[in-house]
Order: sequence, then structure tokens, then C-alpha cells
Amino acid sequence: MANLPATVTADTNCTFNGGYVYCPRGTNTTTFYRYTVASNTWATVTAAPGTVNNGGGASYNASTNRVYLLRGNGTSNFYSTDVAVGPWTTLANTVVGGVTYAINVGGKLISDDTDLYATVGNGETAF
Repeated sequence: MANLPATVTADTNCTFNGGYVYCPRGTNTTTFYRYTVASNTWATVTAAPGTVNNGGGASYNASTNRVYLLRGNGTSNFYSTDVAVGPWTTLANTVVGGVTYAINVGGKLISDDTDLYATVGNGETAF
């Protein structure tokens, strides 16, 4: 597998969708990459709407055919894009039980291809 085009934040996560891997760079940048398995190549695609850092990460959801992104970096920002990584859509902030949480170190996002699940990190137990 080809190396990423640049270093990434230690606490971001990538996601996979049938032949592609999607990764935010993190490191307080808006850079977002897509890896094509068949050609073993990375491409820089449409930038995230906000800088991504600790706790930021992507997850693919098959039921919507979209890639979702937690911004992390101590924010509650949440975005999605189509799998071609066109324009990003800003979604509702991360709220659990009526409380808005800032995603930070340890925050993770995952999908079972129907629903999305997240931990907020930063020593919180919210899920």
C-alpha cells in the first residue's frame, strides 16, 4: 500500500467503502484523502469544512452512501459528503441526551452500515 501523502494526527481514524479508504489528515488542517485500492494511489479531495484534529475521524454508512466526519479538535462539528467527496454538508452538532459535547482525544465514529455510533472522548462516557 502506498504511503499517505503527508503525516496525519495520531488520533484520527479512516473508513473503508468498497475499494476506497477515506482519511482526514488531521493536524489542524482541512485536508481529506481518498485512497483507491485498485490503483494503489492517494488523492487529495474536497477539503473538510473545518480543521480536523484530535478525535476527528471518518466513517462510511452504506444506508446513505455517505462518508461522515467528526471534526474533533474540541468542537461539536459534524459533516457528511457523498462517496465521490463532493461538497460537504454541515450536520447537527454532536448532542447526547440534550447535552452538546465537544469531541476530542479518544473520540471515535463508526457505522454498522445503518446507524452511526460515536464516543466523544476527552474522559467522557457519552455514547
